[in-house]
Amino acid sequence: MMKKITALILVTVFCLFAVTACGGSDEVDAVGAMFKASKPTKIVTTTTQTFGDTVLEGEYVLRTGLVDGLAASVYLAAYEELVSVEEGGATDVVVDSIVLREEMLEYLEGRGVRKDGGSWKKNEENFASEVGPMSLEISGDYIKSYTYEDHRLECAVAAKNTAEVLGLEEDLAVDVSLTLVDDGASITDIVISYTIPADTAAQVPETTVTITAKYTYDLEKIVIE
Repeated sequence: MMKKITALILVTVFCLFAVTACGGSDEVDAVGAMFKASKPTKIVTTTTQTFGDTVLEGEYVLRTGLVDGLAASVYLAAYEELVSVEEGGATDVVVDSIVLREEMLEYLEGRGVRKDGGSWKKNEENFASEVGPMSLEISGDYIKSYTYEDHRLECAVAAKNTAEVLGLEEDLAVDVSLTLVDDGASITDIVISYTIPADTAAQVPETTVTITAKYTYDLEKIVIE
């Protein structure tokens, strides 16, 4: 897939679908190499899932850096999800019942990890590599079609290559649009989007998923109390 933050965002929606690809390009390969070399200090990932009249949104923020010379990471997640209720002996999803889930993880070298301001767990390791950058595989071998202008790569990934490109356990069932923007040295923005057709037999409306990630490289102050 991608590392755990993106797995959290994508796996529940992605495991049904797929993407397309083929061909080869020095430009695509160069962007892929740039992506792998990029080491952002702050990543803001937002998600939107739209189906029918329902929209679920989420934001996931990871900051990494130093606190008093010690390695530190702070991860904040806030995302909406549908709640379910027991009704007639079966569990049904109530579309109008949306709850906001929030989570905070902190790591400080020497202290370990704590969740939501609780107790420090000294033996736990820095989680930044797990909830951080997506582990995409950007290669001309997997891209169906693309344009690269003004440091902006826009391409289509075919269903049969979804698992390979997005790091999933199995391919999706629809093509995925992928955009990467760079500043000439590092990746600054990533957008992943796809639409799942409606399934009238299963009474599932058309679903549109958009995931954006903004990478920044400034050394912002990290506060861990």
